[in-house]
Amino acid sequence: MLKNILIVLVLLLLALVVVGFVAPNTIRVERSVVIAAEPAAVHASLADLRTWPEWSAWTKERDPSATWEFSGADRGVGAVWSWKGADDGLGVGRLEIIRSDPQTGIAYDLVFDENGMEAPGEVVLVSMDGQTQVTW
Repeated sequence: MLKNILIVLVLLLLALVVVGFVAPNTIRVERSVVIAAEPAAVHASLADLRTWPEWSAWTKERDPSATWEFSGADRGVGAVWSWKGADDGLGVGRLEIIRSDPQTGIAYDLVFDENGMEAPGEVVLVSMDGQTQVTW
């Protein structure tokens, strides 16, 4: 009986090791929406990180203890948004815009301090007959 349990445990461990080698090491999540505005108008909100708490997932509603700090450039490349919140809320992190174009969107580096996780991202703008498809 003990031998059978040991064999099952070894097989489970072996399966975990194999899955670890073949599983992807990155995850990509996308969402899109069409907005009735030209890309440059949408970009104005994206490039100004001070507007992000109004519409992003990082809000006072999610973590009332959170504080925000904005530094670097006022908007576009070099603009930085840092936050400090509760461990079970927003935690501690930093977002910096690294590419910014009024017609195509922005790219950013996002870092969560408590676990050192980095999550580069982008918001892509595509003009569509007076509207803009926004893909985050």
